[in-house]
Amino acid sequence: MKKVWQLTVLMGLLVVLLAGCIHIPLGDGNKLKLSKDGLEFTDADGGKHSITLDEDEETVRFQGFGEGEEGESEWMFGTGADVPDDFPKDIPIMKDAMIIQSMNINGEMMVMYMTEEPVEHVSDTFRDYLEQNGESAERSELSYGEEYTAYHHAAEMTYGRLIAEVFPGEEGGTVVIVTVVQQREE
Repeated sequence: MKKVWQLTVLMGLLVVLLAGCIHIPLGDGNKLKLSKDGLEFTDADGGKHSITLDEDEETVRFQGFGEGEEGESEWMFGTGADVPDDFPKDIPIMKDAMIIQSMNINGEMMVMYMTEEPVEHVSDTFRDYLEQNGESAERSELSYGEEYTAYHHAAEMTYGRLIAEVFPGEEGGTVVIVTVVQQREE
């Protein structure tokens, strides 16, 4: 998280220094645009890749980088991150969730959030959800002494494989990482 804030501060300074808008040709048809909204790189094929900073939402967004032939990619970091648009709506996200990271790379999605709900309650919620909605639901428990227990959940869903990691946060609360690996057509 510290690196995210360092990048955020760096981007913030860049925005302050470049209050205007600068276009830089990079050769081979590539261009770089620097503005108060962030950086936008246009490749030789016209593909756009950007890094934007939303200071109000405390969020950094990367779009287009690593884009493959199958679709686009987007990463969001910070307290204002959102769930990807294609993220299955029925996956449990606690009501008080603060999403701190999300990504969607060609349909492979991950959401990381923090909640004040107890680890056991969140783990039980995922266990129940996967047993009711998935096939071959798995749950494993990892204990590190008496103070720290983490849970791993996984199941095959209609849209692909769902994996949920649930563990205690460093400063209390619970951290949840949900990954959706979509089925590939052969």
